[in-house]
Amino acid sequence: MTKYGRSLLAAVPALAMLLGCVGARAADCPAPSGVAEKIESTALDSQFGPVAKPGKDLRFAYVTKTLINEFWQDVAAGVRSEAGKYGIKVDVQAAKDEASMVEQLNLAQTVVSQKPDALLLSPQSDSNLVPVIKAARAANIPTVIIDDARTPGASVYIGTDQAKIGADAATFLHEAYPNGGKVAQIEGIAGSPNARLRIQGFKEQLKAYPGLQLVASQPGNWDRLTALNAASNILRQHPDLVGIYANNDGMALGVFEAVRNAGAANKVTVVGTDGIREAKKSVRTGAMRATVAEFPVEGPRHALSLGIGLVSQELSLVPQLDVAQNIFLGQTAALGVVPRKRHRAAAAGILRRLAPHLRVDTPVSKLGMADRQLVEISRTLARGGRIIAFDEPTSSLTPSERDGLFKVIRDLREEGKAVIYISHRMEEIRAIADRFTVLRDGRVVASDAVAAHTDAQLNGMIAGRELSRAMEGRPAEVASAQAPLLELRDLSTPRLRGVTLSVRPGEVVGLAGLVGSGRSAVMRAVFGIDARTGGEIRIDGKAVAIRSPADAMAAGVALIPEDRRGHAVVPMMSVEQNFGLASQRRFARFGVLRGARRRAEIRRHVSDLQIRPAAIAAPLANLSGGNQQKVVIARWLATGARVLMFDEPTRGIDVGAKAEIYALLRRLAADGAAVLVISSELPELLLLSNRIGIVSRGRLIRMLDNHRLDEETLMRYANADGGA
Repeated sequence: MTKYGRSLLAAVPALAMLLGCVGARAADCPAPSGVAEKIESTALDSQFGPVAKPGKDLRFAYVTKTLINEFWQDVAAGVRSEAGKYGIKVDVQAAKDEASMVEQLNLAQTVVSQKPDALLLSPQSDSNLVPVIKAARAANIPTVIIDDARTPGASVYIGTDQAKIGADAATFLHEAYPNGGKVAQIEGIAGSPNARLRIQGFKEQLKAYPGLQLVASQPGNWDRLTALNAASNILRQHPDLVGIYANNDGMALGVFEAVRNAGAANKVTVVGTDGIREAKKSVRTGAMRATVAEFPVEGPRHALSLGIGLVSQELSLVPQLDVAQNIFLGQTAALGVVPRKRHRAAAAGILRRLAPHLRVDTPVSKLGMADRQLVEISRTLARGGRIIAFDEPTSSLTPSERDGLFKVIRDLREEGKAVIYISHRMEEIRAIADRFTVLRDGRVVASDAVAAHTDAQLNGMIAGRELSRAMEGRPAEVASAQAPLLELRDLSTPRLRGVTLSVRPGEVVGLAGLVGSGRSAVMRAVFGIDARTGGEIRIDGKAVAIRSPADAMAAGVALIPEDRRGHAVVPMMSVEQNFGLASQRRFARFGVLRGARRRAEIRRHVSDLQIRPAAIAAPLANLSGGNQQKVVIARWLATGARVLMFDEPTRGIDVGAKAEIYALLRRLAADGAAVLVISSELPELLLLSNRIGIVSRGRLIRMLDNHRLDEETLMRYANADGGA
């Protein structure tokens, strides 16, 4: 197993920096201050302005330490590739002997005398190229140090924290062997800054893991064969070894071969770093397994080819095709003959262990959500998938379907697949995950073992604030003397039978029931989507004839549906345009849209509902699920609706946004709205609802006051009469 912890093309940001510096005095380019671990292109743009194609033919020079070592070959290739995008020629020079500092110094001095427009250097030590950098600055040649020693005087240093690389290797071995064991290290060239810092970082971090014992260290000199021989010696001397850290991937490949030759491939973990081409090829072909690999993923098809699959909330299946066709979708060459018989046989083989109840010739349109997810998983496995990510996969599943999915995920883990499970539901995280990582605003804010933290602590990390007020308690009682704002009397449709319920101003009424019980059918009938076959709908005491959504809107009724993407928003339209979808006439005069008025109103709602980001011209797709939901709510508030129906209002949104939606629903009720809520999350109904109705087989079988209700009681009532 190999772990990669560094960027393959460390030189790419350097070119962006140099384009900013070329034409200016080198002395004006910023000198490194402190320890600059890594400078990203965006940061460089902010210092030097946006990168543009230069106005003259430019010639850069890159003096690296060697072109024999695979890593430096790849860095040189990265420099040339990135420079080519700007029409820049790069002259790459390297010493024949990687250990010869004198040879590299002489070579670099010759290059500077040729006055290139910019100079990139990968020094062999902290000080051997100081004279070259001084001469370059005197000649106004911008200079960048790539990846290695932080030589004083350079314009910019671009690289990684070498000590942290070694520390990460130690941490990785600790995570692989929490009970400890014997480990060894294969070191780079003695005196190399990279090797020195990686060795130091590895040994220092091992002190934090007393169970891991470093029993041997031997030089590998950045060479695969040398590392193979060194590792073979160590394995003979220490047959009970559990892990070997090689200071780079070239050596790691040699160590891996030694481990395999010793028959210890399933016993000894090899940790390397750098992400050279051959190591990545070994990962792609399955010869080696990688826990972390830095592959530039160029799109979904490329990700699948790398063995990375995604099972998302919005499934990417084609309903009109059958199971086998969906599993092998995209694997037939253009204008090629589809090997249907072979595909069905292969699909049957995958489904035999994953979902034996599924037939390969069944149209996907006839499958439920749980089975469709199994088809998505099968598609990834059919492409050799080793990493499978699940994004809120249970949002449309029943409890039994969820448990079935969890069993599949556990089986995948036992088969050696890496599983990434994205969810805001703490009970699911605890049921399925070993470790967690919390992302907020695009940054990792925490990563640890799940068992080490309480739900409250995890929620706080996710939201970045205390959530206890929004996520606890029960709603206050509503005066029973108030007349209902929404009243259904014996309401029937093809899916409902004699439903009677009422919602008073200021009240939140929840509807609970199994998937298929008819909960959503109640809202569809009130909103005029499903034709009414009997009964009566009354709004504010008056009977209303609602035959269409337009009738419902005119009566002051709003519906925020479960399938936000499919039924509530147009992702590629702007926030402002999505906001105005339900009230175009209101913002138009003589058929001409008054944009200024609409913009003023959406800005008021953006501020009031704290929609982020606040850019109303941005495509709605750029917003998180929680903020998209707020835009939909704002749309209906702009219509003046007083009856608000929410079907799964927090589906697919994080816990921080969920708390904000809860607070908003309470505020709407407090302002006098009648709120009807459907949720598959029983804690959500208990948190929000004054009363909770149980729906089963198209009937409202019970209406319960939410005083001493609990999840167990609700589930007992929901299961008593069956679901669909």
